[in-house]
Amino acid sequence: MQEGSTRSVTTELIIGLIIAAVVTFVYFDVSTELKLALVLFLGGVGLLNFLTLIQFWRKFGWKMTQWQYRISKRPEFIEQLHTFDKQIRQVLYERSEGHPSLSLEGTDVMEALSIGVGDKTLKSELADKIAMANVAYNELHQRIAERYRGYHWKTLEFAETLGSISGHFDLVNHIFPTVYRQVGLWPKDKPLPKEVRKKWEEFRTEYNTVLHGWKSFIEQTTHALRLGANTRAESVKELPERD
Repeated sequence: MQEGSTRSVTTELIIGLIIAAVVTFVYFDVSTELKLALVLFLGGVGLLNFLTLIQFWRKFGWKMTQWQYRISKRPEFIEQLHTFDKQIRQVLYERSEGHPSLSLEGTDVMEALSIGVGDKTLKSELADKIAMANVAYNELHQRIAERYRGYHWKTLEFAETLGSISGHFDLVNHIFPTVYRQVGLWPKDKPLPKEVRKKWEEFRTEYNTVLHGWKSFIEQTTHALRLGANTRAESVKELPERD
């Protein structure tokens, strides 16, 4: 069917529905609820037909197609995503010398604090939280790793991945207060060991660098691709003074 014929049929359909509505209201005694439902139905049909007349769906579909493949024109963003994925996994969950992480330095700090306080409750709480967060991020990490060189990302898929990582930063942000609470239990007349502060500072510096880099990356992608995947995560704090 040609475009002109389609418009003609659509116009006739709208007119026919309007006439049917008028006849129903004038010659039939129907309930107010039925009249309201009919008005809403006809309004919806009229709107859809109007959008069809102005070729809204065709234009919308074309714009969506263009947007979906916009990420293919920015391969540097995909490379940066893989770099950040590696950095995030390393600073949070890997236990390797020379790379400060929450799983290594954070656990060592809690071990020393729990011994000094004489209570390992919060140490176990931290270990459980790290383990659960690690499982959650590992699934995300595997999905990103499978989509490396040669994979054709779509913009929506890329945006959802950024949102998932930002959401993980938000999740991890709720883990750190466990450490702060443990410090709060430390005897006020007893200074924190320097080694404890040193290890926490090493992790804090590394993590905050990755977090700030991620926030900057999100700003870039938001500007270039019109995405919104911000994180509300805050920087890791220094251990408070107890001496």
